[in-house]
Amino acid sequence: MAEVKKMRIFLSYARKDVARVNELYRELKRYGFSPWQDHKDLLGGREWIDEIIETIKNCAFFVVCISQNTVDGQTGGLVREITEVLELTKFPREDPIFVIPVRLEKDVYLPEEFSGYHAIDLFHPEGLKDLSRALRKGLTELGFATPLLLRSRPLENLSPADVTQMIKERDFYADNYWNGKGIHHEYEPLTIDGEPVIMDHTTGLTWRQGSKGRMSYQNAENYIAELNARKFAGFEDWRLPTLEEALSLMEARKNENGLYIAPIFEKRQTLSSYAHSLRVLSSNGGGCRPGLDQGF
Repeated sequence: MAEVKKMRIFLSYARKDVARVNELYRELKRYGFSPWQDHKDLLGGREWIDEIIETIKNCAFFVVCISQNTVDGQTGGLVREITEVLELTKFPREDPIFVIPVRLEKDVYLPEEFSGYHAIDLFHPEGLKDLSRALRKGLTELGFATPLLLRSRPLENLSPADVTQMIKERDFYADNYWNGKGIHHEYEPLTIDGEPVIMDHTTGLTWRQGSKGRMSYQNAENYIAELNARKFAGFEDWRLPTLEEALSLMEARKNENGLYIAPIFEKRQTLSSYAHSLRVLSSNGGGCRPGLDQGF
């Protein structure tokens, strides 16, 4: 399969808006994108302005976050970032940069430099989805890989024929069902609030790295409630994966532990005992097997 290209998204903002941009950074990660924020990604010991300029030059998107703080007093760093990206967009480039103004609050006018750009209102209930759609459209135009969307809602009447058709259409590997190639994953191990998770940029899903072992369906539901109650890894919307999502993890070859799953996951994992935060948890031990028979 073709290599998945990185889809870097530079986030530019006023320092007083760092808390809101931190949240945007986290949400973009959860959607499967690769945002870059100086507060999180700037390496220590580097000339910060040089690294920022270099990052802007190599990004696919420049998302400038507009608020009253931006209008009232642009800091030197923000001005420099805006100046740099506007200079880069003056002339045709082999790898163009998409500039997307994002309004963080109502009743804020765009700075004159961005008056010709369509802005996305992030404060609107659909704002994040609008931004995601704009990013995916831009990535398609640039020839980048966008997250592979899998069914996220369970189906009550999923027949064996439906399961077989889904497995073949997706070309998933499923022992005794279909000897597919599976999908090419771009996994990234992350530690969020001290908890290890695995981000899959291919599907936009974030999975819990560890396992609780075998448990009943009811115990799994109770465990999910526990994770959400304590906001595991900063999220409170964990859920069981659909069969389609769980099968996406299957690899066509066994790893060194004899499991058909990437070795980046915990060694004692069975078929699908992980969690993801768009928003999946599977802890059935034999994981997908009940789903293949019963459907979800």
